[in-house]
Amino acid sequence: MSGSSPQEHRPAQELPWLEELLTAMEKLPGCENLPATSVVVLTEPADRDWLAGLTECDWPRQAAVGMVFCLDYFALKQTCPHEAGFALAGLAGFIYGVGLTARSAQAAAQAAEKLGLSCILLPQALGEAPAVRTRLQLPPYVFPVTALLVTEKRIGKSRLTGVKIHRGRYREPAAAELAAAAAWWEEEAGGFFRTRVAGYLAAKKMAAALVQAGFTFTAAAAPEQQAGALSRTDAAAALGRIVRTQPSRRSFFNRTGVQLRLAQLALFAGRVEGGVKLLHAAMAAEPAAADIPAALAVVYQYQGSLDKAVSLLEQATARAPGNAYLIHLLGTVYQQQGQDGPAAACFRRAVEIDPKLKPAWLALAQVLEAGAGFAEAAAVYEEARAAIGPDVTLLNNEGLCLSNLGRRQEAARLYREALKLTPDDPVILGNLALLLGQEGQFDPALAYYNRALRRRPRDPNLLNNKGFCLGKLGRYEEALRCYELALRVEGDDLNLLHNKASCLTRLGRYKEALACYDQVLQLNPTDTGMLNNRGLCLMALNRMREASECFNLALKLEPNNAVYWGNKGACLFKQGKYQEALAAYERALALTPEELVYYSGKGMCLDYLGRAEEAVDCYNRALRLA
Repeated sequence: MSGSSPQEHRPAQELPWLEELLTAMEKLPGCENLPATSVVVLTEPADRDWLAGLTECDWPRQAAVGMVFCLDYFALKQTCPHEAGFALAGLAGFIYGVGLTARSAQAAAQAAEKLGLSCILLPQALGEAPAVRTRLQLPPYVFPVTALLVTEKRIGKSRLTGVKIHRGRYREPAAAELAAAAAWWEEEAGGFFRTRVAGYLAAKKMAAALVQAGFTFTAAAAPEQQAGALSRTDAAAALGRIVRTQPSRRSFFNRTGVQLRLAQLALFAGRVEGGVKLLHAAMAAEPAAADIPAALAVVYQYQGSLDKAVSLLEQATARAPGNAYLIHLLGTVYQQQGQDGPAAACFRRAVEIDPKLKPAWLALAQVLEAGAGFAEAAAVYEEARAAIGPDVTLLNNEGLCLSNLGRRQEAARLYREALKLTPDDPVILGNLALLLGQEGQFDPALAYYNRALRRRPRDPNLLNNKGFCLGKLGRYEEALRCYELALRVEGDDLNLLHNKASCLTRLGRYKEALACYDQVLQLNPTDTGMLNNRGLCLMALNRMREASECFNLALKLEPNNAVYWGNKGACLFKQGKYQEALAAYERALALTPEELVYYSGKGMCLDYLGRAEEAVDCYNRALRLA
């Protein structure tokens, strides 16, 4: 192993093998003598519990020792000659160092196994890099790569090798290998990034941790982030489909055909200008072709040059009026330009030519939903299903439209039809659960949320909605666990923080609830709902002066909110300020004249002020409203 020795930590007395293992690790050979790996050894139960909670895996609790392997450029940065520049802080240096660190972890695992110990690698720690850096107090240029768990007893389950041997050339996987890969997704992937959302969030955390650690490479704004442009992957796929769907007399080795394929590869690789040159050369060779201007239009659409894309696609569709896909592409550019009428006409023409062209049906429904509304979009989805047959996306989207129209029973029927096709689809399970929750069917909704969460155990939306149902059933402890797990993914989500605070308030844990409200108000200090709820929490803690300040701040922002006036009245009453409380209740009643609680509060104020007859009138009014 290269690099510094593991972080000094007094080993637990019941681990006589630990020092022997650490000594063996220090003697492992490094690569090019590069001191770039450090290991933080965790033997305390609290540290292993933390690691288990961080990675949502129970193995750290079962292990005797956890070892966090870190890429460590700290010493190299301090001693780097000024004129040389610290090149290792760039992308290539980082990737190189990560490879060395991962290899060191594998070598350490082999050393442990030679001592009769059991090991398991825990790469999930990489996706939680910011939390790991904070907990282990890592200095700049030190980055956590993986965790190795070591114990005397077997943990986890035996694993097959992940190495596939190819002799001479790459061999595509056989059916058995594909089945093994499918089994991995089914059984093993939950601890990694099972969804695009989870992977995206982990990537954001890693990027933030890299910047915090001092690594200097940056990601330039990608063209697909510009308004009105396709993603590069979608553009490359569209270009490939143009080539496949356009009838051509070109031979396989035709120069123009090769140029089109090379342009697709160039676009996919991000060499956009190279692709444009290839397409212009192809257009010069075959000026009357339809697929070449269409392909060039897709590149311009990707770049955001929508007028050029429209002009080229109009040429292409004039030359190939029966090509439904090209007409669909023209519609997508019109849609990006905000020309919904021409876009809808293109999509409608495309599906008339090819009724099974699903992207055109989806685009047509999307345009109509934005303009005419959900009813028209739902009709298009129904028409598409009649043409294409049972389809999960069409069923789900039509269900969403019907749900927005209040036609929940019909929507539920469509979701259930979709689940017959894909029984474990977390999106459809979540949509059906949401609908049932809106109907007050909380127990059936929870069953669907649980099924969806088996597929996406860290999906913040599913967890939030499940928490809502649990709260409605009075199961606040379980709801709180849902919100806390979701907040580990979306740490600054205001809605989740508010829901967590509400649960804590229901459970009488007011100080913790107050901390949540404070966190929300740091992010959004003008949130009147949070100010009001914070005031109620302070009232429960008998901190009346601070509670009054919260209600006053909320009323400055929303002076005509009867709820805030009523809460202010209750707070003033508890402080013995009966005249001020009376004025607050009267303001609340001026805004909502038929509210029982405000008449009752006004009556109590009058009673304490010695105005008995007026108090009786208020009590009687409250009784009539009860």
